Amino acid sequence: MIDIWRRIHAGVKLTGTPQNEAEATYSLWRDEEDYRIDWSTDPDRIKRFIDSVGNPYKGASAYMGEHRVRVLDALVEPDIQIEARQPGKVVFMREGCPVVVCGRGLLRITDLRDDTSERSLLPLKKLRTRFN
Repeated sequence: MIDIWRRIHAGVKLTGTPQNEAEATYSLWRDEEDYRIDWSTDPDRIKRFIDSVGNPYKGASAYMGEHRVRVLDALVEPDIQIEARQPGKVVFMREGCPVVVCGRGLLRITDLRDDTSERSLLPLKKLRTRFN
């Protein structure tokens, strides 16, 4: 951008290359459902998703009960043996942050916000929390 600005400022004519339509790719529009976290996948994929829909986008979402929340940052945690694995449930707290069971692995949520007020919801008030 700086280089382009300098060229314009110096009076240099800009040239472009027409797009090859045969090589073009397209992106669909995004709605609120596209921000939902799929807890049944692995934590690396969920972390990548959280990062990809973060600022300037709305941020990855989930529901705690009937309240929509935004998960703005997280850390992948080592997996543990869990009987009757149920993705989306908090298994324990680590450093004040909920560690959530994923389809394979665990994810520690380090930045959790109320969707409406944008205020932090950490630390969680109760361990027995499910993210849907």
